[in-house]
Amino acid sequence: MKKLIVILTMILSFSSLAADFTQGTHYTKVDNPAPTSKPTVTEYFSFYCGHCYRWSKTVVPQIKKTLPSSVDFRQVHTYADPVTEQLSKTFVLSEQLGNAPRIEAAIFDAIHKQKRRPTTKAEVKSLVLDSGLNAQDYAQTNSFMVSAQVRKHGKELKQFDIQAIPTLIVNGQYKVNLQSIKSEQELLALVKYLTTI
Repeated sequence: MKKLIVILTMILSFSSLAADFTQGTHYTKVDNPAPTSKPTVTEYFSFYCGHCYRWSKTVVPQIKKTLPSSVDFRQVHTYADPVTEQLSKTFVLSEQLGNAPRIEAAIFDAIHKQKRRPTTKAEVKSLVLDSGLNAQDYAQTNSFMVSAQVRKHGKELKQFDIQAIPTLIVNGQYKVNLQSIKSEQELLALVKYLTTI
């Protein structure tokens, strides 16, 4: 009975929060939408971003935990030069190999805890190999499949005009205005709300 009361309280609090969300304040409709075939939340992030690092430990796990199983959660690493592009390729490859969470955590820790910020592609390779990806797998970062996916991500970054990170885009149509969010609970409720409109 106590568990049921807690669940009902959470549902009611999410419902009351959803009623207060307004376009232009809490979220905006993107100028060049690309509606997804199913509800999808996408986080645009960078391994170099300290805020993204903190999010990876706190907010992202909560978003994944809160979203219904019918909603996809995906991540896109942003890039602007050959070094950050190599990190993007590494992240895409780790997703394809099924070990993205482990590799993501190791790269974030190497950069932010150990202060190993790579400035060359060779330094990226060294960091990634130390993070648990073997040399044979790492060689696949130059494969057609990985490169094609990274190019696709680059088009998304331009289409959605990703200027700041982290950024959340929901259903390829709505950008969360993080500056308007007052709490993690409010962010989770907003993201969940946007997957339904």
